[in-house]
Amino acid sequence: MRVSRLVLALLVVAPLAAGCGGDGDDDPALRADDLPTTSSPSTTGLADVSPPAPAGEAVEISSEAPRRTPAGPVTWTIEFTNVSDAALTLTFPSGQPGDAVVQKEDGTVVHRWSDGRFFDQAIQELVLAPGQTDRIELPDDLSGVEPGFYELRLELAVVAPPEPFEQNLRITKSES
Repeated sequence: MRVSRLVLALLVVAPLAAGCGGDGDDDPALRADDLPTTSSPSTTGLADVSPPAPAGEAVEISSEAPRRTPAGPVTWTIEFTNVSDAALTLTFPSGQPGDAVVQKEDGTVVHRWSDGRFFDQAIQELVLAPGQTDRIELPDDLSGVEPGFYELRLELAVVAPPEPFEQNLRITKSES
């Protein structure tokens, strides 16, 4: 009786072992050593980027943005400075360098520089030495914004962004 149980066990286990990797000569199925390991590189885009140091406390944004401008063409200038004691890498997850948002006092957005624009989907990095300042310019057109009083917010489009630059803005009738 013991011999028949052993033969029965071999008849059941042998085919299972062959299907689970066995010698694999006649079976094209995956073997355990064909499966990816957790240390294999990821292909999910931003997941491949090591997390940057938070720019929020190490970068200060400033601007000489006008407080009053006629509805029409304007260029927003965003200056940003590394205020830390170490080099800092800013990671831009796309070709968008920053944004300018014009909003009412209640927070309703009436204009956003990036609306209707398309940006490259390429990760870019910028290294700022301690105390180094850089700047970006965003040519814009406020022709579609009604004259009035607004809040302007200028921000960098980076991973872990610093606090935006904010100020009051008055848009007047265009000079045409």
